[in-house]
Amino acid sequence: MAYGTINIKLRPIKLAFLVDPNDKTALLEAIEINTFLWGGMFNPIIPTFKRIPKVWQNGPSKNLNSKKILKGYLDAYDPDCVVPVGECSGRTFDVGNRQIISSSEILTGVEEDGTPKYGIGLFEILRYFIDKELKFLRRTPLDISLHDFDRPFHPFMASIYGSLSQNIDRIFRDDFEEVLGAKRLSCSISNYSEFLTPNKIFLRRISSLYLEPIRTRTWGRGQCIFFLDATKTLDIIDYWNLRAVGWNVVPVPKQTAACDETKRLALNFIEKNFFPFPSNPQIYHNSTLLKSRCTTDEEMGKFRKSLNISPPEKPGESKIESQHLYPRIWDEWVRDIDCVECCELEACTAQYDLSDYQGRISFRTLDPEFMSRFGGHGEPRFANEVELRLYGGKEVFAEVIPESDEKLARAIGGFDFREWRFSKRGMVYLSRYSNWSVHLSLPKAEDVFSEWLRAKGLKIELSPAGRIAKQMIKQLGGIWDISTLANEDIIKLLERMNSSSKNFSGILTKVTKLQKLLERKRFEEVSNEVEKLISYIEKMKTQSMIEEKSMPQKAFWGEILKIANQEKFIKDPNRILQRLIDVQMFRLGVEIQCPICRQHSWYSIKDADYELQCPKCLERFPIPSHSPKEIKWSYRTFGSFSLPKQADGVYSVLLTLRFFSKLFDSAATPIMSFTAKKDEQKIEADLGMFYQWPRSKYAKTELVFAECKTYNHFRKRDSRRMKILGDQFPGAFLVFATLRKSLTEKEKILLRPVVNRGRRSRKAGRPFNPVLILTGTELFSDWWPPQCWEDAGGKHATFAQNYKVWRDLYEFCDATQQLYLDMEPWYQWLEKRWRKRRQNRALSPKTEVIPDEPI
Repeated sequence: MAYGTINIKLRPIKLAFLVDPNDKTALLEAIEINTFLWGGMFNPIIPTFKRIPKVWQNGPSKNLNSKKILKGYLDAYDPDCVVPVGECSGRTFDVGNRQIISSSEILTGVEEDGTPKYGIGLFEILRYFIDKELKFLRRTPLDISLHDFDRPFHPFMASIYGSLSQNIDRIFRDDFEEVLGAKRLSCSISNYSEFLTPNKIFLRRISSLYLEPIRTRTWGRGQCIFFLDATKTLDIIDYWNLRAVGWNVVPVPKQTAACDETKRLALNFIEKNFFPFPSNPQIYHNSTLLKSRCTTDEEMGKFRKSLNISPPEKPGESKIESQHLYPRIWDEWVRDIDCVECCELEACTAQYDLSDYQGRISFRTLDPEFMSRFGGHGEPRFANEVELRLYGGKEVFAEVIPESDEKLARAIGGFDFREWRFSKRGMVYLSRYSNWSVHLSLPKAEDVFSEWLRAKGLKIELSPAGRIAKQMIKQLGGIWDISTLANEDIIKLLERMNSSSKNFSGILTKVTKLQKLLERKRFEEVSNEVEKLISYIEKMKTQSMIEEKSMPQKAFWGEILKIANQEKFIKDPNRILQRLIDVQMFRLGVEIQCPICRQHSWYSIKDADYELQCPKCLERFPIPSHSPKEIKWSYRTFGSFSLPKQADGVYSVLLTLRFFSKLFDSAATPIMSFTAKKDEQKIEADLGMFYQWPRSKYAKTELVFAECKTYNHFRKRDSRRMKILGDQFPGAFLVFATLRKSLTEKEKILLRPVVNRGRRSRKAGRPFNPVLILTGTELFSDWWPPQCWEDAGGKHATFAQNYKVWRDLYEFCDATQQLYLDMEPWYQWLEKRWRKRRQNRALSPKTEVIPDEPI
């Protein structure tokens, strides 16, 4: 029986605002809208350029254009909707699979009932806050303040504290200001730092209540002092977007860098964030002093020197590090390196068990407690991120949902396409109402993967091997039961019982002779050999069935005993045989000789009768009841397990899928062997898969393609196919999997260029198409590496000592390349390339030696 869980996470609707940096009015409008919306401070403000300014064209940000910047920011923040503001509202943008809404629509209805058209508004939060926090007399009164800003620095101050439009501010004054006991204060560029203490409550902090930002997949904590020019909209936008990523940012404008209050704010921040790691007290956290685009190195250096930071007691540590280049949020290949992977937003979570479902599931939306029950105007108000983990069952369901358009809703049986969005995080339900019932079908992996490929313009079709793999999974009982095949002796037993090796070798000999005759142009002899070959095949059809496809009961039991001796956990041969019979891998029958043609034939127990028909000569004859010894019990493979050629190589495909999904206990959405076409380009893979590395709670979705061999060798056509896949899908992982325990020297020579090709086309310290090598050591094991390597002993055990834990799939790929292809570690290979480039540049009189870009 199938079972599983559905995990739901509540978060705000996420909007991205497109603003021309020269349009200060539009920037202020975006800030005012985000101040009113729940979680608005995490909505990015994306600069849209008609012409890239010079400050963007320095260092690693060179060779950019406006389309790349927009696409990169949208990919980083992954908003649900896009909002062009001001001058941008009249322009056309490519925003992918996202809805574009007008900025004037968002706050429509606030003056009517206090709720915005999109999202949840400030007034709803305040009503709940007043009811919960101000219901009783507090021992420590709340310090709530509202600010009036100096006009020249209004956008900068608004980006820190929040600001409301005139109409909404008037409602706030009338309905909430007195109840909250809020104080109106004059805030200027000279005294702004006084109000940034943790105990102060202002508009931006109120609209972020009941929401927790969670940093994901990065080693940096994001503690930053941002040195900027408070008059430049580019710097204000950059400050806003750093905070939207999830960094804890203290803004320091150069206009007040010499002010004692500003220095005190910076020093307190630095001291607060200098403390040892809990897991390693020898290493300390510190802060980053980040220079904006519109300030100079000299200005920031002068400010740092003026702080007079006391040296740390521990030698070798630094309380603050200077950074002169703005993190590249828009570049997906360096976000992790620059520590600007966007944070997760989480208000609350819920988990429901799916113990007995019939293909469709239903659940109630997870709602914010403070949301007005009767508010809203028919548009999305909050989002529920939905994650499925399914176990058991004969169907292969999709646990990882890729980013795609609304058409993917058909694969999950969604009734309203507009309610569902398929983001980088998976399925997102954009709810218009509270306590709403959601119904969907359990998404099948093949449907989801196929729909994703179709959205990219590819026509996809399962290959015969892919259809066999699907049927074999059903016969086994589901993905988690593929472990039945994870025994090399069982694979070899299936191969022997289904093999026609003697017959095929005879055919091969005759075909080779034909080729030689054709080369010599002896056509008359060719005709005679063809007749002999046809006669040989006909003879094979009538004589090979019993010899190759059935096994006497005693011999079969001996094979089961061998299998039991190799098992680590289940040593009882009766239990092993019972399992193989239950999945109908083998069937018991009788072998009887026909008294007329004298050929042996196999009959299942269901077909056995007192009178039988010979399948060879078609004559009927009585069962030899007078001589029971002539009736021999025997076993025969059944269903998809009765196919020759290792079931067209399906065994290695299934064991590769098992390695990713079960051994690592991770979420995966696989598709079996397929071919796809786009225009004249054809691609094919033995296994495709969306996969999430299991060692992180918030894992990135990776695309994986595999070329699988059972016991055959990798050929040139295999490497060529994987290169084509790498070109079509940059960043995809390429897997070469075989059930053999090692690769030949010829295979190593063949695969090394594929690895180097992915290494050479690198970005941000990561290979462009990482290559993973898997052998029978990993695929037959009950443990993931390096445990399976330690169990294997020899070279594997020695190698395992250096690779105890991997942070991600990239490091695992690098380890297998060293182990199976005898390649040097990627960082050493990269260092040699850098050294060679520097030497070549030094030898060239026309080329200036430029330092390599740091990783």
